[in-house]
Amino acid sequence: MKLWGKALEKAHINPASGMISSVITQKDMEECRAGVEDMARVSEILNTVPGTKFSLVLSEREGGLIKGSLRSEEGRGVDVAQIAAQFGGGGHKLAAGFEIKGKIVETKEGWKIE
Repeated sequence: MKLWGKALEKAHINPASGMISSVITQKDMEECRAGVEDMARVSEILNTVPGTKFSLVLSEREGGLIKGSLRSEEGRGVDVAQIAAQFGGGGHKLAAGFEIKGKIVETKEGWKIE
């Protein structure tokens, strides 16, 4: 629950695309004493926010990897598998993902991947 709270605090909605996104860092995982299985539902929870079309959660993993988890729902007009494919990932229309190398870094403007 603590991890979900952190993800919700960091959530950002892009009104133009209808995307709600958030990040989960290794520090968040340590502070919440959470495991990978605890992250599984975060993108699904964010996807329930009214007025959004799809969710993206970027989470740091060991070995310098960042996992992107995308979710949408029928009738929202977004094929998240197409988005994941742009980053070398896959899945199906309503649930997809990808992995990229990098680290999530907080800046004055928000979050970026280095």
